[in-house]
Amino acid sequence: MTDFPSFYRKHSIRFHILISSVFSLLIAFLMTFICLLPLAAVHHLAELYLLQLHLAYLVLILFTTFYVISFFILTHRIVKEIAILDHAIRIISGGDLSYRVPPLQHVELRTFSSQLHSMVEQLQKQMIEEHEYETVKKEWIEGISNELYTPLEGIIRNVELLKSKSVPNQEEYSRIVQETYTDASQLRKRMNDLIQHARLSSHDT
Repeated sequence: MTDFPSFYRKHSIRFHILISSVFSLLIAFLMTFICLLPLAAVHHLAELYLLQLHLAYLVLILFTTFYVISFFILTHRIVKEIAILDHAIRIISGGDLSYRVPPLQHVELRTFSSQLHSMVEQLQKQMIEEHEYETVKKEWIEGISNELYTPLEGIIRNVELLKSKSVPNQEEYSRIVQETYTDASQLRKRMNDLIQHARLSSHDT
């Protein structure tokens, strides 16, 4: 079974406007006829040319007035739902991503509302992922900072020891040099890791 085009759906805006236009025309005809019925009953007044001319203007004014009022009343629900959607967009654009549009009746507005919800949910998911990434990145930087600090402290301590010339023998001197070299190698490795991470982060952004 094939679906009807959106124009013919009961809760379509275009269908609602079409029906409202037809009913507004009928109401305008009926109300104009009722208002002019007492004048038509007075035969000798209806025959006056001047009155007929004024009557034509009066018919146009009454018909237009009744049509506009009827159309506004019949399309009030559409305008109300558009106002609800506009209010929701203002709240969401203000930063409240937890706000959701109330259920709407018309197909077009309901579709737009669903697309808006999907967009907001994707934005929330992206913000959560970015927050988690920033947290992991911060923890990684703090960890590698500690790893950089430890060998650097060892290098400074050994250099100060060598500068003081208080090394008792050649064996102790060789041990200090080897320890300094090991700390320097660890420091270089951690620096390379940090530079590599910075490069990968720049490619991601």
